[in-house]
Amino acid sequence: MKNGFTFKKTLFMLFIIVTPLSINAQSNDGDRFIINENYSNQWARLQMNTDTHVFTWSNIKNYMGLSYDYLPPRGGGQGLAYKPVFRIYQNGSTQAGNAYIGLTVHGPYYAGFSHKDRAEDLNGYAFLQSSDGEYTLINKKNTGSGYIAFRVGNQNKMVLTDSGRLGIGTYNPKQTFHVTGDSYMRGHVYLYASNGDGQDGTAYIQARDDSGNSDIGLQLRTQDDGEITNAVYISPQGDVDIANMLNATGGIQTNNIQANKVTLNIGSFPDYVFADDYSLMSIEEVAQYITNNKHLPNMPSEKEMVANGMDVSKLSIKMVEKIEELTLYTIQQEKQLKSQEQLIKALMRRIDRIENKNTKQ
Repeated sequence: MKNGFTFKKTLFMLFIIVTPLSINAQSNDGDRFIINENYSNQWARLQMNTDTHVFTWSNIKNYMGLSYDYLPPRGGGQGLAYKPVFRIYQNGSTQAGNAYIGLTVHGPYYAGFSHKDRAEDLNGYAFLQSSDGEYTLINKKNTGSGYIAFRVGNQNKMVLTDSGRLGIGTYNPKQTFHVTGDSYMRGHVYLYASNGDGQDGTAYIQARDDSGNSDIGLQLRTQDDGEITNAVYISPQGDVDIANMLNATGGIQTNNIQANKVTLNIGSFPDYVFADDYSLMSIEEVAQYITNNKHLPNMPSEKEMVANGMDVSKLSIKMVEKIEELTLYTIQQEKQLKSQEQLIKALMRRIDRIENKNTKQ
């Protein structure tokens, strides 16, 4: 055949490429094809040419590899691997293109995968697995930027940055854990104090961003018979609305409060009414004040109560003040009654003496 590839042509080409050449046929071991049988050269190769490329199998020191080059071969036609395609190292590790699989600088306990340029880098591997299966490690060299990404459809779905920030739905997480989108979870969320686990302090739930100028409220929701309920809303100003029934805006406003016990924090109590220097209005003065103002002295009027609401703490103190004043009035009346009683008795005795004297006459 005119353009055929014959065994003689093959032998002639191999003989030209490298010597010495040996072909041994043995009945027990089968046929062997040996290049550089006497170990006189540092490398051996099998070169296969096309009209545009050179493909070469080479055995160079500690690895065997397949490479290619364009014709004529660059590098003066020496035929060494110019563009490596595949390599097998003497320890069994392999390199295909830029991918390296096999032993790493972490020792025989691990098998690894990395870029070929990172194969000898202690911190540059991409994947390691221990021989006992106890450890599987995914790694990125710490370059100060970049991330490890998990992708679907060539789109980042989850990233882990050099600084240890995990982002889901974002490739630029702003905190240790950053989620863009809704979360669906089961179980409990535990928050410990901001100054450390096992320490006294405060745990924070914050509605905030990094803009420095936005207003963000906080809404807590529950589910009632499959329907979403806005249970608690906290406005950006800190006002609280609980199920549209309890509103706290610098205080509490509600239609109904039911409780077994209510404790009010107060700064004083009106025992000052019983002090010796307390100025108690006379009954006449109280009567005149009521006539003029239509409410008790030192008590808010109806107009004030309707306009400003009722401060239960202050009003309770004022009511006790009035009860204590009323007690003093009662004591005064009791003293007057006893004095009048004594006077009446004296007058009755005097009347009896006069009547007895008139009877004897």
